[in-house]
Amino acid sequence: MPAGTNETPVTITRITVNANQTELEWHGGIAPYRIPWRTDLASGSWADVGGATSDTNRLTIVNESKDFFRVVADGAAAETARYEVIFNSTWSRSTHPIQFPSGAHYSGLIGGTHNTQFSMWMPGALATAGIEQVAEIAGFPFAGSGPVPPLGTATFRRIDN
Repeated sequence: MPAGTNETPVTITRITVNANQTELEWHGGIAPYRIPWRTDLASGSWADVGGATSDTNRLTIVNESKDFFRVVADGAAAETARYEVIFNSTWSRSTHPIQFPSGAHYSGLIGGTHNTQFSMWMPGALATAGIEQVAEIAGFPFAGSGPVPPLGTATFRRIDN
């Protein structure tokens, strides 16, 4: 597993042997997967059983009295991702005539990445000053990286301008 990633390692969860057939099942890692095998765990070359697969199981025919298998995840986490967001608004004075605010606006679109300790919302808690600034005046207090209350670390970038 590459350092600094959140990928889960491959774990073989089931091995079933029936006569000369062995079925492997696993989870974790990122496809495609290869299934190398050999007859001696301490020596010899590993040879792939079949081609690469995106499945998380493999049935193979074995002819030896003992075989050793491993599952190799050759996929890599994407460095970047691109998304297209289409926002169709129905919020206006005509569609929401009661209590429509005089300074109505939409906040800028914000994209972000964060670690597992980050929490944007806390049940029962008041909004942070930064969230309040975005909601009330379309301010953008989250530029760059750093601690973002209440927990964790995140990187935000305004992507609408």
